[in-house]
Amino acid sequence: MTFITFNEFLIAIFIIILLTVLTMVLPSVLESESLHLIIGWPFHKGICTIYSFFIFILFFVSIKNYGMPIYKDAYFGYKNYKSLTMETLITLGSVSSIIMSFYIFIEYFIIKENSDDDTD
Repeated sequence: MTFITFNEFLIAIFIIILLTVLTMVLPSVLESESLHLIIGWPFHKGICTIYSFFIFILFFVSIKNYGMPIYKDAYFGYKNYKSLTMETLITLGSVSSIIMSFYIFIEYFIIKENSDDDTD
């Protein structure tokens, strides 16, 4: 079992609050042209922006620092004891969301951007 310190806990809470504000609160509160300019910089069409890359980087840093110990515990718990615990459920849910994020990333950034370039 992996334990984290109080400082690591505070950093994790800060990352959760930051991700929540950036992805849910800010777009719903500020539905104005200035928000679209901030979110859409430097490319004002599509979602290939600094904002989306910042969200992805913050997401993957938090997964690496705080998710990997849970994933390892779930894997070795199943491998060694053949038991499915709550860590296994958390791992299944978060890994499926990561796979879906990669699919959406590939679908929107690569396929849709290429098809938009072909129609121009």
